[in-house]
Amino acid sequence: MPDRHRTRLDVDKLAAEMGVKPPVPRILPEPGDILAHYRVHTLGQAAIDVGEALQDGAQPDYYFHVAIALDAYTQLAAIAGTGVTTLPIRATDHYQIFRPPIPWEEQRSALAAVKALKGQRYDRLLIVDDALRMLTRGVVHLPDMWVRSEERTHKICSSLVVRYFRYAAWSPPMPLSYRSTPEDVGIALRKWRVQKDSARG
Repeated sequence: MPDRHRTRLDVDKLAAEMGVKPPVPRILPEPGDILAHYRVHTLGQAAIDVGEALQDGAQPDYYFHVAIALDAYTQLAAIAGTGVTTLPIRATDHYQIFRPPIPWEEQRSALAAVKALKGQRYDRLLIVDDALRMLTRGVVHLPDMWVRSEERTHKICSSLVVRYFRYAAWSPPMPLSYRSTPEDVGIALRKWRVQKDSARG
């Protein structure tokens, strides 16, 4: 577990004492940042990437998951089998940081509101709808009324991020909806990317 109170000067001094080069400093997530995760590790994550490639075409990166940073070490996310929960931001995670220009007061109230969703169940109906849309390029999908009703009390990772934006009364130029995928979120926020690879070593 890293020492959160260790300064850059401390790290450089320790590296000098050990006779090694100091690590390259990384930009840590801030509250309200959106973390777009990539570099798949499971078949399920790979399937999301394939579906997004079918839907959006070739992209520099394919995001299989998005989350909301609550601080530099904690993220709020909707996870299959768990629902909306808080998770540590691990040093081995590979993610890109996006920092949408939401005013501080709106950001603070929106974070409080979205944190109150913790415990909502995972939205499997929306996953089925996403899969149908990806495989048929939007021709086949579930009835809007079903999906909208389910989304009120269930979330997937991208619909949780969209809900956060709605609480903040903010929207990127490319509109997002509860049916948006992680890739859609990354594309919509591309101009606010903080740095390419924020996995901490």
